[in-house]
Amino acid sequence: MRGHSLTIGKPQAASPRRESSPLPPPPAAAAVAAANPVAHLSLVVAGEGREEGVMAAAVREVGSKAELEAAVGGARAAAVHFWAAWCEASKQMDEVFAHLAVDFPHAVFLRVEAEEQPEISEAYGVAAVPYFVFLKQNGASATSSAEDALNKRLEQLVNSHPVFLFMKGTPEQPRCGFSRKVVDVLKQEGVEFGSFDILTDNDVREGMKKFSNWPTFPQLYCKGELLGGCDIVIAMHESGELKDVFKEHNIPLQPQGRKNEEAVKAEPDTEKSGAVPEPALLTAAQKARLESLVNSSPVMVFIKGTPEEPKCGFSGKLVHILKQEKIPFSSFDILTDDEVRQGLKVLSNWPSYPQLYINGELVGGSDIVMEMHKSGELKKVLSEKGIIAKESLEDRLKALISSAPVMLFMKGTPDAPRCGFSSKVVNALKQAGVSFGSFDILSDEEVRQGLKTYSNWPTFPQLYYKTELIGGCDIVLELEKSGELKSTLSDLLRGLSVAVEEAVSPSPPPPPPRQPQEDSASPSPPPPGKPQEGSVDAEEKASPSPPPSRRQKDSLFRRIAAAEDPRLPLSPVLEQWSFAEERPVAKPEIQSIIKYLCRRRRFSQALQLSMWMTERLHLHLSPGDVAYRLELITKVHGLDRAVEYFDSMPDQLKQQQCYGSLLKCYAEAKCVEKAEELFEKIGGMGMASSYAYNVMMRLYLQNGQVERVHSMYQAMEESGIAPDIFTTDTLVAAYAVAEDIEAIEKVLEKANSCNDLMTWHSYATIGKVFMQSGKQERALQAFQESEKKIAKKSNRVAYGFLLTMYADLGMNSEVDRIWDVYRSRVPASACNSMYMCRISVLLKMNDIVGAEKAYEEWESKHVYHDPRLINLLLTAYCKEGLMEKAEALVDQFIKKGRTPFANTWYKLAGGYFKVGQASKAVDLTKKALASAISEWIPDLTNVLLSLNYFTEQKNVEAAEEMASLLQRLVPLTRDVYHGLLKTYVNAGEPASDLLDRMKKDGIEADEETDKILAGEDMSTNSPASTIWSPVVCRDATRIGCAAECRRLKSDRRKEVLRNLGASHRQVGGRWTVGTAPPPSPEKQYIRPGSGKH
Repeated sequence: MRGHSLTIGKPQAASPRRESSPLPPPPAAAAVAAANPVAHLSLVVAGEGREEGVMAAAVREVGSKAELEAAVGGARAAAVHFWAAWCEASKQMDEVFAHLAVDFPHAVFLRVEAEEQPEISEAYGVAAVPYFVFLKQNGASATSSAEDALNKRLEQLVNSHPVFLFMKGTPEQPRCGFSRKVVDVLKQEGVEFGSFDILTDNDVREGMKKFSNWPTFPQLYCKGELLGGCDIVIAMHESGELKDVFKEHNIPLQPQGRKNEEAVKAEPDTEKSGAVPEPALLTAAQKARLESLVNSSPVMVFIKGTPEEPKCGFSGKLVHILKQEKIPFSSFDILTDDEVRQGLKVLSNWPSYPQLYINGELVGGSDIVMEMHKSGELKKVLSEKGIIAKESLEDRLKALISSAPVMLFMKGTPDAPRCGFSSKVVNALKQAGVSFGSFDILSDEEVRQGLKTYSNWPTFPQLYYKTELIGGCDIVLELEKSGELKSTLSDLLRGLSVAVEEAVSPSPPPPPPRQPQEDSASPSPPPPGKPQEGSVDAEEKASPSPPPSRRQKDSLFRRIAAAEDPRLPLSPVLEQWSFAEERPVAKPEIQSIIKYLCRRRRFSQALQLSMWMTERLHLHLSPGDVAYRLELITKVHGLDRAVEYFDSMPDQLKQQQCYGSLLKCYAEAKCVEKAEELFEKIGGMGMASSYAYNVMMRLYLQNGQVERVHSMYQAMEESGIAPDIFTTDTLVAAYAVAEDIEAIEKVLEKANSCNDLMTWHSYATIGKVFMQSGKQERALQAFQESEKKIAKKSNRVAYGFLLTMYADLGMNSEVDRIWDVYRSRVPASACNSMYMCRISVLLKMNDIVGAEKAYEEWESKHVYHDPRLINLLLTAYCKEGLMEKAEALVDQFIKKGRTPFANTWYKLAGGYFKVGQASKAVDLTKKALASAISEWIPDLTNVLLSLNYFTEQKNVEAAEEMASLLQRLVPLTRDVYHGLLKTYVNAGEPASDLLDRMKKDGIEADEETDKILAGEDMSTNSPASTIWSPVVCRDATRIGCAAECRRLKSDRRKEVLRNLGASHRQVGGRWTVGTAPPPSPEKQYIRPGSGKH
């Protein structure tokens, strides 16, 4: 029986307070022991037949803190039962408690209703009921001395070495994958560290969880301070933060790569640790026999039972992994030979079974093998040892495609798609109610390029059903529109319910044990939910049956994270965890999961969890929780529902945080009037804060009301509310929009007296305004101040901005210095975007040689080759007419197995046009259009030059082919039709059909059209400027305006076409355009004080 979580200070109106009632006869001793959750308590229950009134009277009800202090201040021991009227477990424990009060008349037995007496409950740290406190004479805690001794020992351990690791196993022989990873990180960092094997001492193991308030192992400490577990240590190592921490604490580091030969051992206690005997105790014959067995097969497992009939769950799990990976192996049943069973523990210094050996070397037990299997490391080790052939790319692709009945290869994830077409396919599958697997092709360039060849399909997303390719976005949407998508995937419509069932169902129960009683060194696996204490897998809750391949370490977080579809209800998962399995749930854990769900944009599930926290667990709802919930309701159900919820809240919860959250909801919805009304109300109640003012200032800035931003700031000063960094940042942004130099100067004057209110972004914005105003010295000062404000941790956005600004100022030396500073703060290689910035500014300064060196540096350090960086250098080569270098750059990229983007070919074609090699340029232009994905919007420079070339060649067929390729991507424009028309006229071909198509696309003949038909305007010579400047179409409202169309995002495609005046549709893969309305006037900013409104 577990305790129920408690809301302190929240009266339960629906359940009246229960007075002591006549009690039934005492339960049997076994029942009492089962009902009592308190450890180390011997219960002696008297026999039946005692008077019920006497038992009830033996327990006293406490109504105040003073009454409790008076009751426990004497010379008698006391037991205090914290209870709640709504809790069934409390009612059961009342019966046990009353019997104990009669059996031990010399002690004081007290009852405290926890929610009615919050002061007492908080003093004793009561978080759930039933809860018991045992006090010795004069109110001293019965367990305080033992706890003090343990805490003192733990503190000594933590401080016994500057860097100390609590782990499973030893640094030489870690006994879990997470401990092994942390040990590897520390060795890579070159730091000496102490360690303690928590498997050897259960007191330390359980005590450390409370001591550190950290529930899992390993735990890493530096100078007595907890750094975290495996995930945090790895993240700190990868970012370089771990090395910084060691340097700050003056921890000596060995040179990189040098092995940490020894880890300082703490508290060696062989009696308590249960260490195995030394290998020297084996006879020569025993050792020779064991070594012969270990080396009898390349892959050898020592298990309980046989592979066909494993006699323990851990052995079965290991066999299942090896069979799943199709690894040939031999086995030995240790239950048939006790000499081997005991001797191998000594030889391997590994006290439990199963044990896996590869080429005579011990790999580990089931938990380590499971970790290696999940990470893919097991196959890697086997291939390196020559046991199995290295997996080919084709085999890997087949495995990925068959990993789910419906498999989607996309850009991004279903929760966060990174292209519009992937998003459309995800939405179509979700609307069809189909459960599907997914793979982010942006995370693995090898898979991305390989799948194009494997499927003979050049674009993404790609959808597979039972390993067969269905198609990309267009095909899926057509299937959805025709209603064929549901019928095609009909047998998978049960996906939602299956996903829920898998998320909440525990592992299947183990088969009945067939083996004889085991020894302590290799215990039988515990049933699910009750791992054997002291075993390697105690924290993992390993199931005796082979788990599904995707099942990971069990936790509430993992179960919720597995329900990836935002439409999946979380209630089955939560009810299963908390009530069916009776597992504890702490409020901080729930709050952490809610934040995770919000980061993944799973707002509906985050709201479900927030509501369940209070409605089912009855946890205390703080004003902060209410504020968070308000924002979730707005995102899920809309602003009106959030307002209704706010109005229904009790007044005691409507505090400053809640009003601020509601104000933010109004601001995000751009409800200016309602936001202003609420802001006035907040001020009238005396709850105005810098947060509220910041929200209003940001709202006015987004609406272009710069004057009102300044007015709000003045009101803030008059109210005596101190501004913060967000206030200053918003104010500076507003003055920058208004180009108000005088106001910016005043901000800088205040910054001299209070520099903490300025961020790097504020100074950078000011510097840019000064630079645009021609005040270069002031701009330089602002940029220098901005650099000082950059956090110690690398900030690529800040450094990228400074690189660009110094390049605009023509300060080459400062550009190099900023790059060196940034690189010194990045422990590994800089990201692609920073190299793009670096190469761009070098090219802006006409330093092609420097750009080439930066490109070579990037190429040597990055596995994933971003074609955008190649395009930067390629553009520079083409602009300068260096076509040999440009061609060599693309060839080198292809030789490395990469596929250039369409715009790479397009840029190369532009270069050949520039140097006069029109034939080659036309071929490359066609290649670019043919390989382009439908989300790419090219400018029309190369197309128009190609049409000019076809006009001279009188090649109507080639011109039509070019226009057909272009029409897959964008509607044909007047310029394109005129280019086609010139080709027809020059070739002497009839153009009536072409004119009909032109009219059908909403482009009426004009004066120029008539001149072309009359043979008066047949010029094909384009000035050089047209090659390197955007092509502005003669009808400025149409898609031909390359300056408008270039580099537009795919998910804004329809909006762009609509804004350009195209009433567009796609027919048979071609774009057709209707009549266009006149363009709308551009929005203008109004400077403060201009008198315009």
